[in-house]
Amino acid sequence: MDTTVPPIETLTRPAARASRSHLGQALLALVLAVSSMVLVPSGATADPGCAGTSMYVVAHQDDTLLFTNPALLHDVQAGLCVRTVFVTAGDANQGEVYWAGREDGAKAGYAALAGVPNSWTVSSLDVAGKQVRVETLSGSPGVSLVFMRLPEGAGVAGDGGSAYGFESIKKLWQGSIATIHAVDGSAAYTRAELIAGLESLMDQTQPERIVT
Repeated sequence: MDTTVPPIETLTRPAARASRSHLGQALLALVLAVSSMVLVPSGATADPGCAGTSMYVVAHQDDTLLFTNPALLHDVQAGLCVRTVFVTAGDANQGEVYWAGREDGAKAGYAALAGVPNSWTVSSLDVAGKQVRVETLSGSPGVSLVFMRLPEGAGVAGDGGSAYGFESIKKLWQGSIATIHAVDGSAAYTRAELIAGLESLMDQTQPERIVT
């Protein structure tokens, strides 16, 4: 049994820490909790054509582009399989037009990093019994984005917003709510189920490095 836990890198900047501290702390605690578990290789491993595999786990659709570059750019250009998991919808207490637009922005940014057309293949992935949306870059299929679409809410306190029942990862992590629901109705997670979902994604991706 492989008991190796891939290394985690936390790449942040002061402005990001100041404006998103509550959500960021909850997400970091979540990722650290999952990564401390034993990751056993599964049948869904990296494409053998990739030079290696990195997994990025962040809250919002712009977080990797803004806060983990140039590491992200270097991974893509080096031919690694790069999977990014966006845990929240980045909804800012607004509707689908807003958060879907942020997803489109992330896709355009990743296509630019890879230097290929902004064309994506949509699929779904089972993660511990939940279905999540996956988009794979057609011109560079080692690059994929996972959208979990959990509510973020408005403001920096991490308490959620009225549009999605005042749910947030911070509240789920601290136990003030028992369940959090994806903004598109695709799934609902308890604290344990969200941990299991991220663990399943790591198991299937088998990253050599996790960046959050």
